[in-house]
Amino acid sequence: SDALPRVPPLFPRPARSCKAYVGAAGGGSCGGPSTRTATLPTSGAVCGGIRQEATLAQGSADEVRNEALEAISSTGGRRFVLGTGCVTPIVTPYGNLRALRSVVEDEEASV
Repeated sequence: SDALPRVPPLFPRPARSCKAYVGAAGGGSCGGPSTRTATLPTSGAVCGGIRQEATLAQGSADEVRNEALEAISSTGGRRFVLGTGCVTPIVTPYGNLRALRSVVEDEEASV
């Protein structure tokens, strides 16, 4: 058969109402793991660290920066893709997207 074997998930799936999979450094939203916990059992990369509604869409640019820096710090910046873990809400303020991008650019420049 050409079908790939089914691989069990590393973490339980989040609640249906939740879109984020890997949550902020302090703990995942809707039952998802924190960024620190998510990097422990896998040799692959994880994506997340930014809460899509509470921080990215509704928070301030400073809150976005602080959450991004905390997520990068909790993973050591290794095997980590900074993002919401899912989608970016269409109502996200442009300033919050720029704040997120500036954290990545600043981290890249310091390497």
